[in-house]
Amino acid sequence: MFKVIIVKFLYDENLDESNRNITNFPYLSTECVNYIKDQGFNVIATNTPSIDEETSKEMENHHAFFDHSNDKLIIELIDSS
Repeated sequence: MFKVIIVKFLYDENLDESNRNITNFPYLSTECVNYIKDQGFNVIATNTPSIDEETSKEMENHHAFFDHSNDKLIIELIDSS
């Protein structure tokens, strides 16, 4: 069974096809990701390119959420219109 949380950031509301820039986007804190996981959610969906900071090389939030588990899913860049 899936328990899904959808995180919609408002950063993209003023973007249109002429200025679609997916840099400098908002992301979740590791504390937030751990809280979501602790609440039993196994799916995170967001309208950003990643739940991690754009410059992250280690993908800390992905690792924190999956935590060596194969029964979780992260969906990024959802259409939030």
